[in-house]
Amino acid sequence: MRWRAAEKKREGRKEKKKLKFQALVISSLITLFFVFVALIDIPFLKDTLDLLEMKTLDFRFRFREAHHPGKPGTDIALVAIDEKSIKEIGRWPWSRAEMAKLVRILAEGKPRVISFDILFSEPEASDSLRLLQTLKQDYQERPSPDARFLKTLETKEREANADAQFVEAVRKAGNVVLPMALMVPAYYQSVRQQAPPEPPAFLISSSFGLVKQVSTAKVFLPIEAQGVIFPIPLLAESTKALGHAYYQPDRDGVLRWEYLALKYGDDYYPSLGLQIARTALGVPREGMKLWLGDAVEVGGIKIPTDERGRMPINYVGREGTFPTFSATDILHRRVPAKEFQDRIILIGTTGLGTYDIKVTPLSANMPGVEKNATVVENIIHQRFLHRTEGMKLLDGLVILVFGVSLMLILPRVSALRGVAVAVAMLIGYMLLVQYLFEMKGLWITLLYPAATIAFSYTSLTVLRFMTEERQAQEVRRMFSSYVTPKMVAELVKDPDKAKLGGERKELTVLFSDVRGFTTFSENHQPEEVVAILNEYMNAMTEVIFHWDGTLDKFVGDAIMVFWGAPLDQPNHAELAIRCALHMQKRLGELQEKWRADGKETLDAGIGMNSGEMVVGNMGAEGKKMDYTVIGDNVNLAARVESLTRQYNARILITESTYHGAKDLIEVREIFANEKRSRATGIKHKERRRKRMKIGHALFKDLDAVKVKGKVKPVRIFEVVGIEEERK
Repeated sequence: MRWRAAEKKREGRKEKKKLKFQALVISSLITLFFVFVALIDIPFLKDTLDLLEMKTLDFRFRFREAHHPGKPGTDIALVAIDEKSIKEIGRWPWSRAEMAKLVRILAEGKPRVISFDILFSEPEASDSLRLLQTLKQDYQERPSPDARFLKTLETKEREANADAQFVEAVRKAGNVVLPMALMVPAYYQSVRQQAPPEPPAFLISSSFGLVKQVSTAKVFLPIEAQGVIFPIPLLAESTKALGHAYYQPDRDGVLRWEYLALKYGDDYYPSLGLQIARTALGVPREGMKLWLGDAVEVGGIKIPTDERGRMPINYVGREGTFPTFSATDILHRRVPAKEFQDRIILIGTTGLGTYDIKVTPLSANMPGVEKNATVVENIIHQRFLHRTEGMKLLDGLVILVFGVSLMLILPRVSALRGVAVAVAMLIGYMLLVQYLFEMKGLWITLLYPAATIAFSYTSLTVLRFMTEERQAQEVRRMFSSYVTPKMVAELVKDPDKAKLGGERKELTVLFSDVRGFTTFSENHQPEEVVAILNEYMNAMTEVIFHWDGTLDKFVGDAIMVFWGAPLDQPNHAELAIRCALHMQKRLGELQEKWRADGKETLDAGIGMNSGEMVVGNMGAEGKKMDYTVIGDNVNLAARVESLTRQYNARILITESTYHGAKDLIEVREIFANEKRSRATGIKHKERRRKRMKIGHALFKDLDAVKVKGKVKPVRIFEVVGIEEERK
């Protein structure tokens, strides 16, 4: 028996070690997978995982907007060609003459920069201009043209030449930045293109002043343009600078990046937003530097970029975030010129159907001019999002910390505490990531650590569930026929309480046997015997389960029950006594029913003993196993039950069982006898030594009997219900 108990314990330890080993393997695989994915770009996973991570970035933007909305300041203002302007000035596009007038009025306010988000790539031609040019040419071919009339024609031609007016206004302002379109072919990374044509001089003057490789370890994958569309030459030569307007949304259509540098020919060209910021800061072209694969520097401001020269756009808010003036209000001088003083002015279309719509993390309807304003604001105020290759090591470290922590904690705590740990880790990390995003401008990876937590917790929980479910099924299979569903549920919650390998415990065992059953069965038909016996057994089983007894077995007409295992029951002796009283009461009810039905009744005797016994799962493993008790104290209970006939008693208990419930007995005995003593006096005090009361029962000290297998006599007590005593 001890060998089997030790074997069971070893099996239990092996099972726990196996579970921990499986948890270790699963957690390690999950952790290493996410570390590998975080540190090494896997081609078929990278795009999808990057997109998911950028979705988490969108959430951070929205959370910040909802709880801590940004304030872009007043140094950047938009001039919008909106529905109001189109209604008052006329349909879009407008004449360059209107643009010239707009520039002149804005220049009066002395802004730092005037920029357009409009590409003026084609000359403007009107019927009146063509007529005047033809008339002037024909008149000049005459033999003696009139100088005064020729001068008048030239004046009218200048007045009709909107491009010339616009060029002149731009030249006089001296701080106008215009866009150009660098043509990037589809699949530029996989298709080798022909060398682009030599760029004009005015274009080269807008390129980076210095381009340098910081380190050979820095990878730079530039986007190369194969063509360029720039403003009309006279206008391009008159501008302060040109910036490219190229953009490329992510796969989900959301614009999250600004391409600060594009390659065209042998040079690199800045974006429109970067050129506007450089001009506003008063930095010459030579002060605009490109550190390949690392950063862009503008007058001491270092802008972090990725390997493609991209800057994450830190959106301040939705459309309408920046101060905005209607173009028509400016053209009609409804806005004082001082409103533009020392401001960065961006002019663009916002009227319905006139502008390119940008989808951002915060909006699906942002005008391109406002996106450019956001880029300028990020650079001027150094409101950058830092996300560099070096952060990959940090991502890997965070994943390892979470993975190892869950690996060590989850197998050692309950399922509920495991949920609390995982949720606390996840929420804590999300709050940390959001804090670093808002306060420090750090774009820390959320996807991989969060996925590590989620997958580790889920997989370990599933593993635990499968293991515990297997244990639960074993417990249900083993104990469902022995104990109440409530006790089975307790054992399922904590299988360790059911020590199946065998152990010595203080228990109380009860034997019940039907008196005269052999004679009864001989005098009745088998069907009648089985029916009445089943009725009796069912009734007794209900009572036993009511008092949380463990139903060991039925042996013919006998019942064997014990208390104190598999769950600890410190009051096992009391429970057994109460159960025996209840069994006799229920038997009395059955006897009344049988008499009413004209049937012969059954009677039963009950014997109980308490003491140390061996309890466990015993039998032929894999064939027939029973959860039972064995030992001398079990045998003694059976012998005490057999004495019920000799002493004509229905319930007999040993002294050990009596002492197991003695505390309760004595308290109630003193209370009862003190109350009676005041009523009956000395006569009852003598009876006190003979009868002791517990609730609704009396205990009679019967005798000290010699029992087979015992050297010393065993004192036995009869337990009698009060109703029975009165009879």
